[in-house]
Amino acid sequence: MAQESIVLESKEMYGTDVLGSSGQGFNLETLAPVAPLDYPKLKLLMEVSNPIEQQWRIKSCDKEPWTVAFIESCPPGSWFIDIGASTGPYTLVAIANKLNAVAIEPSFESYRRLCRNLALNQMLDQAIVFCIGLGRDFSLEWMNYFDIRAGAGSNRIANLGKKTWHRQLVPIWPLDSLVQLLTQDAPIYVKLDVDGDEDAVLAGANNLLHSPQLQGIISEMPISLEQSMIDRFKECGLTLVNRFDQRAGQKIQGVCYGEFRRL
Repeated sequence: MAQESIVLESKEMYGTDVLGSSGQGFNLETLAPVAPLDYPKLKLLMEVSNPIEQQWRIKSCDKEPWTVAFIESCPPGSWFIDIGASTGPYTLVAIANKLNAVAIEPSFESYRRLCRNLALNQMLDQAIVFCIGLGRDFSLEWMNYFDIRAGAGSNRIANLGKKTWHRQLVPIWPLDSLVQLLTQDAPIYVKLDVDGDEDAVLAGANNLLHSPQLQGIISEMPISLEQSMIDRFKECGLTLVNRFDQRAGQKIQGVCYGEFRRL
């Protein structure tokens, strides 16, 4: 049987009480401490239960102003695919800017927080959220955890050959197959931040990378992969228009960020 395609419909926010006006939403027993995301144009709330979320995730707009600018440049109604969504700060910003959001996060605790942050802002029905990894083919791969707290980075889907605190088998999808579900004819923009697993993600995205529907990518690039990623995107008609390697006047260690556009 053919799989039903998914189309998002824009919906008005249906309430302002984060505890749920119907009594079926959050309650004081399950709600973690809440703090505002540092997005100046709209009040967006996020749960905060550990120092990573406090120091980094609720400060994501200051951490990566180029990512926020990229999101704000996307035409309303476009698809925004947040690969490596973590606890969802940029997914929230995308929805606030009237984009159709797809969030992909394989780490179980970050995925849980991502969903709760969407619900906290009455946005859960405005995003498609996947707890999967991305790769060349459909498969099962090990998710290796160095830190299982919500918002933690540097967990890897790879055969690392060394011991990690925990590991978990996760489903792997090719990005091309996921995009086939998005039948709404709109431009696609991608944020890619997967802590060194970029090659695996791009291996399953050849059709998307060559598609004129894909209009832009903002990507973290490990310095060791930077030139190969630039060359790969260039072959697909995506030109590097901006490169970012400093934060608050200090050089970022080990990675840089590239903005690519189909000109």
